[in-house]
Amino acid sequence: EAAQRFWETRLEGEARIEVPQNPNCEFAIVVPVHNENPERILKQIESLRNQSVESSTFEVIYVVNNDTPDENHKSQEIVAANQAVIETLRNIQGLNVFVIDKSSEGNAIQDCNVGKARNRGIAEASLRFHENQKNGILIQSDADCYFEDPDYLKKVMDIGKQNPDAVGIAGGLIFEFDPDTKNPEEIETLKQKLEKFTLLREWGFMSRFLRDSETPLLFQGNTFSGAHMLSRSFETAVLGGLEDAAIAEDVNFGENLKAYAAGRGQAVLGKREELFVVTALRESDRTGASFKKYFDEIDLEKPLMGHDPLAPYISEIRQQILDKIKVNIHNPIGIKEALSDSNGNLFCSEAGLEELVTHLKDRNELDVTDPFFSEWRQKYFGESDPIQDMYDKLYPEIPITQEALKMLESQVLQHPNGQKFIENMRANLTRIRIKKN
Repeated sequence: EAAQRFWETRLEGEARIEVPQNPNCEFAIVVPVHNENPERILKQIESLRNQSVESSTFEVIYVVNNDTPDENHKSQEIVAANQAVIETLRNIQGLNVFVIDKSSEGNAIQDCNVGKARNRGIAEASLRFHENQKNGILIQSDADCYFEDPDYLKKVMDIGKQNPDAVGIAGGLIFEFDPDTKNPEEIETLKQKLEKFTLLREWGFMSRFLRDSETPLLFQGNTFSGAHMLSRSFETAVLGGLEDAAIAEDVNFGENLKAYAAGRGQAVLGKREELFVVTALRESDRTGASFKKYFDEIDLEKPLMGHDPLAPYISEIRQQILDKIKVNIHNPIGIKEALSDSNGNLFCSEAGLEELVTHLKDRNELDVTDPFFSEWRQKYFGESDPIQDMYDKLYPEIPITQEALKMLESQVLQHPNGQKFIENMRANLTRIRIKKN
């Protein structure tokens, strides 16, 4: 049986939670924790303590893990931060809160990532439901999320009763700007960057729509996000949990669950518009999904700039050049045209052109992985990028302002599905607010 294999594989040699699951338990909230501030964990727990349902109907399982540290995070620092969280969790009273220590020496998951951490938690939770002779609901979230709505679990319970064939639910997110810094000046600077960040995201997505208005909506109503996704415990185990991946493990899990449900007359629901958790939008660089890199790119001393929405992508220009060389691989004139701008000016020197033509004349196809090309580019261009220079001249950046954004939106709305696109974008992507006092 697939579920049994999942449990045996993930829990072999593992220290299981010793306390039996409460017979009344309907929900297991599974949260991976990596290098997190205990204050955020306590905020999440307090939001669960305030739920309108009986506390016996749910349990919370935290998987405290080291993940795979990069050059910005030393493993000793991560383990120390994780130990503080473990100590905090073990002192929680009045709720069914359990901690799985996958951080301490001898306990760590080898080559850990968020997918592996989630799998350790959902294997534990799904087997606990099975041992309790139940097919409960797994709620997967992140350590910097909280359940603002005191009726959240009641709503989930009602949705489950109304949809007995549902095996999964894609929940919605509210992005709450909640930086880690406590410095007032830094917070004010980040607020200003947040405004520009939101502007850039809307500009980018509407620009993409104008290039291809037939592209599917940015977010379908039942697209899964690891910060808020729900699934039946047994079906989750049958699927073998999630991919052991650092990114996209959540989206792919949702797609696998949908495929599984479709073959059995079951359903995966999209409840992004009515079922929410609040997730922190912060300046941290703790994970690949953090926002620090976006904030760092914004210079408040300079105007916000971007390319014309109708300009082609530079990747398209590069591909056009490659395609032209492929067609003219034995034609020196064609290769020269491919490496020239619209005015006939060569990107490289005549010597560079001659060397390239000589290299290609005895070859039947263009192999971009050939080491020759990296050496040739370094020899004739060094660190410069002539294609980028040409692109910037042909398609200069323009200021991105609120006024420009409104004009861009008016262009989007001229398309038949433009209104639906705008509503989808703002409902699922830019639901951002400043932290409440």
